[in-house]
Amino acid sequence: MSDYNRIISLGMDGGLNDEGERCPDCGETTELMTCEKCGNSGHIINCGHFAQPRPIAGDDGHSICCECADDQSENGIESLDGLLEKLNTTQQAIDDKISDGEDIHGDYEYDKAGFDLCQLPLFGGEHPKHTEGIYSYDEDNFLMYDSSRKWHLVPREESV
Repeated sequence: MSDYNRIISLGMDGGLNDEGERCPDCGETTELMTCEKCGNSGHIINCGHFAQPRPIAGDDGHSICCECADDQSENGIESLDGLLEKLNTTQQAIDDKISDGEDIHGDYEYDKAGFDLCQLPLFGGEHPKHTEGIYSYDEDNFLMYDSSRKWHLVPREESV
């Protein structure tokens, strides 16, 4: 399945164009854009005359699709450091409830806090070859969970 069709199958077809298509208003041609978070690609006329928001748009030198942007904005998370902080805050709340004798299920508490631990947002960088124990990443670090029940960042070069 082509990247273009992968995006269409995800319901992101508003604003996708055919390769070589031009904006009728300004003549801007399509450009192949790839979301840095999920890797989905598509041809986009990136001039502003077409669908807003565009399925993949560039801000501050980063290209991100609407779906990944929505995932980040739901929790107000814009960086791996921000995700780390929110996850450790949630983990501390879970630990406090357990200390108070509450019978809770940690994954459910994360869900209530708005986190799907299987689909945490990604913040750019190359997809790791081995993902065991890696919950998210950016260009420099991997987000991991350790036996002391804490989330932490591990520099990519230390995690080979």
